[in-house]
Amino acid sequence: MPLGQAGSTPVRRSARSTAGKSPARLGYNDGWENASSKWTSDSPAVGKSEDESETESESESESENEQPVSLSKKTKVPKTKPGNEKKTTENCIEAASPVVLSTAMAFMAFTYGSSEKEILPTYTRTLLKAAPMFAMLVSTLTCQTTRSPKLLLVFAFLFSMIGDIVLDVHDISPAEYSHLFLAGAAAFAVAHVMYILCFLIHFKSPFALLSHIVFVIDLVGSPVLISAVKDAANQSSVADENEVMGILIYGIVISTMVACASYAQLPTRAIIGAILFALSDTILGFNRYGKDITNGNASVCIMTTYYLGQYLIASSLA
Repeated sequence: MPLGQAGSTPVRRSARSTAGKSPARLGYNDGWENASSKWTSDSPAVGKSEDESETESESESESENEQPVSLSKKTKVPKTKPGNEKKTTENCIEAASPVVLSTAMAFMAFTYGSSEKEILPTYTRTLLKAAPMFAMLVSTLTCQTTRSPKLLLVFAFLFSMIGDIVLDVHDISPAEYSHLFLAGAAAFAVAHVMYILCFLIHFKSPFALLSHIVFVIDLVGSPVLISAVKDAANQSSVADENEVMGILIYGIVISTMVACASYAQLPTRAIIGAILFALSDTILGFNRYGKDITNGNASVCIMTTYYLGQYLIASSLA
């Protein structure tokens, strides 16, 4: 057999032997089948249509986007801070300000608005004089929340009202009025002690420059004023030793109240009110012992500074 024919016969036999076999049996299509099966399993056509798979993916993306939105909405809900509860609550003294100011103005008008000696009966004038403090007392009692302890404010207003009534009695002898004057001063001293306790509750740290200024002025000025009033009392014929001693003690109490107000963490009107209250009592003391420092307007200046001082102190503490 020729060499070329002997080599060609096995080749034809090999082709015929593989003609009926599948590519898988030959082994060279295994990679294609694996890739095809993997594509088929990942295809959206297996168990789900393409539209359903797209809808599901969109819903998943929407659910992922909804969570941050809901969280952002929750963070935007306004919450009341611990220090701001009282800002949303109406101040009971400010709510009663129409009654307080109107009664105070009525007392001033009917008492000092005419040259006549008496405009109103004595008891009517006395009740009208005490009406502003009574209005603040009732408003504090009916108030749900206050910046300071309600009991301290109630006692401060109550004893101030007692002082107003006692000091308005005039149809008695000078000796009897001296005792009433001390009783009225004692009532106001108790009111000042109530205010001092309220201011101590609101002490602030570090202290502001205004606090130091007011304290220094009070520390230097109070002894001078107390000494001046005491000298005027000693020189007058209406004051005895007990009254002079009472004036000295009262001056120390009210100067302490002003100092405590200057260091309290309260609105500035608390300091202004304390100074006005002290100014009112200073004018009252000089006028009581025959030294008018207001050029004939002592009564008007006393009551104006007194009502304003009480209102500013009360509105800052309530």
